[in-house]
Amino acid sequence: MAVFTYSARQALFDSAAPYRLKARTASYFIIPDKDYEKVGKVNNVCFEEGLVYFKEKWFLYYGIDDSKIAVAVFDPFQS
Repeated sequence: MAVFTYSARQALFDSAAPYRLKARTASYFIIPDKDYEKVGKVNNVCFEEGLVYFKEKWFLYYGIDDSKIAVAVFDPFQS
């Protein structure tokens, strides 16, 4: 039996015509790979909730297992 995985890709829409898709990523940028993302109310689920730039860092809030929220942090100034 195949294992279902719910993951996220990225898309870029035209600012002048927001219904027009300009590009999208070929692969997923967030997938369930941690134990708490793989097992839960609904297994193997990661879905984006919101992206925030705060104090020179990016915070990606994402849902996991249909019952929790997690955050991934990216610091563009860290080497």
